[in-house]
Amino acid sequence: EAAARAAQEAAEAKLVEEAATRAAREAVEAKLAEEAAARAAQEAAEAKLVEEAATRAAREAVEAKLAEEAAAKAAQEAAEANLAEEAAARAVRKAAETKLAGEADARAAQEAAEATLAEEDAARAAQAAVEAKPAEEAAARSAPEAVEVKLTADADARTAQETAKARLAEEVASRVAQEAAEAKLAEEAAARPAQEAAEAKLAVDTDASAAQEAV
Repeated sequence: EAAARAAQEAAEAKLVEEAATRAAREAVEAKLAEEAAARAAQEAAEAKLVEEAATRAAREAVEAKLAEEAAAKAAQEAAEANLAEEAAARAVRKAAETKLAGEADARAAQEAAEATLAEEDAARAAQAAVEAKPAEEAAARSAPEAVEVKLTADADARTAQETAKARLAEEVASRVAQEAAEAKLAEEAAARPAQEAAEAKLAVDTDASAAQEAV
């Protein structure tokens, strides 16, 4: 019986030892599993951080691309506005030159008209002198009649001269008024591109400010 109890106790001790071994092994396995879970969690957190960093980098790249495109567009619009401003300046300068040329032409026309009037006056004076020669000879014969003819001829000559001057002055005034109207139209046409260029420049400045604020 003592031998049987000793054998049973030995068997029970063997079972206890095996149970303790299994428990120790399970504890080690549980520890390893816990460490593996911790490493997996850490790797997941690191992957999350990497993904967020990649997302931020992509967003910053898109924003930089948009800012670059906005800057390029603003530069292009500024260049176009500069070209429009230069074109307007050229148009204004051309209108000023046209106006000066018109004024020079008007002065030349007036001087030519005055020269023509002087020539006509000289021709009429010569013709009057020729016509007055027979009248003077007749006046020697008949002084009273010669005086009346001379006075009538002088009055007719003055009336004709004044009429010619008035007609020529009307023509010159008409041409000057027409040239002034054309110069006025040219100035207005030249002022329109300048105004449009100013409005375009203001729009470009507004777009550039908006783009800068957006960046």
